[in-house]
This record gives sequence, structure tokens and C-alpha cells, in this order.
Amino acid sequence: MKKYVNYSVEDFVTDNYFRKWILGGGEVEEFWQHFLSDSPEKKHTLIKAAELIKVLQFRSSPPASIKMEQALQQTLAQIDTKNSSHSFGWRKYAAIVAVFLFVSSLSLFYFIGNFGQITHTTAFGEKQNLILPDGSEVILNANSSIVYDKDWKEGQLRKVNLKGEAFFEIVHQKNHAQFVVHTDAFDVKVVGTSFNLISRPNKHQVMLKEGKVEVHLSETSDDFVSFLDSIELKHVLQNKILQLSPNQLFEVNTKKRQFIHEQVNPDTYTGWLSNKFVCDQTSLSELALFIKNQYGWQVKTTNVELLNKELTGTIPTNNLDVLLEALPIILEVNIKVDKEKKEIILSDNPS
Repeated sequence: MKKYVNYSVEDFVTDNYFRKWILGGGEVEEFWQHFLSDSPEKKHTLIKAAELIKVLQFRSSPPASIKMEQALQQTLAQIDTKNSSHSFGWRKYAAIVAVFLFVSSLSLFYFIGNFGQITHTTAFGEKQNLILPDGSEVILNANSSIVYDKDWKEGQLRKVNLKGEAFFEIVHQKNHAQFVVHTDAFDVKVVGTSFNLISRPNKHQVMLKEGKVEVHLSETSDDFVSFLDSIELKHVLQNKILQLSPNQLFEVNTKKRQFIHEQVNPDTYTGWLSNKFVCDQTSLSELALFIKNQYGWQVKTTNVELLNKELTGTIPTNNLDVLLEALPIILEVNIKVDKEKKEIILSDNPS
């Protein structure tokens, strides 16, 4: 709730949780009434944001540039016909919001009217904080997307689709309604918990921080590495359901066709939330994969054995230039950077 204290009109207009209140109310009503009670000075800002949402809502359409431009022009034309003393302010705010929605379509949500779904997408080097219709919170990492239905009815199954990486804080509902995250390799079913989830081409991974989740496997593997005994593991393979407890991880390595189930240090897997890559005997190849997913840069080497080098420590990741300067010191290797090709070439550091 504290983050909303400094929100401007534009911030509220592009906030999913606030839009849900203005367009539907429902279970978020109590939250916003409480916010107004604690922050009465924001009342005028909320009123302006609510009016703008209602003006622009009916313009919602798939994110085609022509349709968005037409909607912008029509909205501004309507505003020009009003002789209100606040017309200049209206035009200013409407233009800001409409243009902001248009040029930021890759990183902000949009409504897909034909399918009744909402999509959030992040670019390389970008993170996004989201609040889902039920109040659950999601932090979407770089180069990722999440899709879910626009309308969630109370008591019904809550479900989202993820590609990329995200951290979830799921709200437990009184009726114990389940929450499902779908990936290409498995589904994660929860009631109320927090976990980190990765769904990328060569890796599908869930790490449970708090609570309990069920991982529903779409297939099984003969190479299943786990601390479970043979009887427990056989039960998992037969039912294709694995229950995780806090500080446990399950990973599907699609390239090796291997399943891994182990106890882990959760900080190693959630460091990205605070712009850090936490290494705990982590291979350089893992760091290279992180850089590729996070920034879209390729890491190459003249000596493939370098990729097996293990690292322990914390690497800052909030600034790519700083990261590139730090790598030669951290890795004790020579580095050549090609910014045009977005490539990092590693070679042995001569002794």
C-alpha cells in the first residue's frame, strides 16, 4: 500500500489493481477504501485517474499501432469539444496516458478484447511489478511474459501462463481456491505461497520459498535426481505429481532430458529481485545463460573449459556496463566486448 502514496495520475491509470477497482470493484474495494482513509490527500488524484480510465477503457483493443493511433486521435478530438475550465489538463493527461500505453506496449499490460485476456511483457534488462485480479503479487523478470484471463470469478480456479521468469506471492482465499501457473514443461498448483518460477527454452524450474506447491508433470524422465527414497520417487513417477516444501527446487533440463529435485538456498534463486546474481559454486555457463536471458547478449569463449569454471559470490546485475567492467576481475579472464553484435568473448588470462 505504501507504494501508492507517491503515485501520480498517470501511475494510477496504468496500475492494474487500481483499474480493477474502477472497472469492477469486487474484492479490491476494501483495499482502496482503506487506502483513501489512510491517505485522504490522494482523493483528487484518484478521481482524475478514475475519470481517465473510464474515458479510455472503451478504446481498448489489440495492440495494433493504427488502431491505437486512431483511438488517441478520437479521444483528443472529443476532449477538444468540451468547454470545461479543466480542458487543458484533461488533454494533457489523456495524451500522456494514451501515448504512454502505445509506445510502452512491450512492457505494460494490454487488454486483448477478443480473447478476454491480459498480457504483461518485459524487455531485456527490465522488471515489472504486477498485482493480479485476486490481489496476488508477481515480479516479472526481464525477457518474460505472463498471460491470464481478464475476469476472475470468486471461488473459481485462478490460472496464468508464464514464459520467462517470475516471483509469485499468492493470496490465500477463504474458499481455498487453487492457483495454477502453466509452463511448457509442468503446471504448478498452489493455494497460498511464494515461489520463483522459470520457464525458458532449456530450463523449467520452480523454487519454493514459503508454503507448499504441487508440481504436475506433463511427462517423466528416466534420469530423475532426487533426495527421495526409491518408494517415494516411484510414487511421484506413477502419479506425475511432486510436492515441494520450502527451500526445495524442481528443475527440468530439457537439453539433457533430466529432472532434478533438491534442497537449496533460496537466496541463490531470488537474487535477481534485488538486482544480484548469487553464485554458490555456480558454473560460468550458468552466468552466461543468465546474461543471455537478462540482456540478450551472447557469451562466447575460445576455451570451452572456461564455461565449467565455478564461481561463489554476488555479482551486481542492475547495470550492464558495470557488469561488463566487473567480469574480468570476477572471472580472472580476458574479455572482449562487441556492443554492435551484443557479444562477450572470453579467453584465458595469461599468467
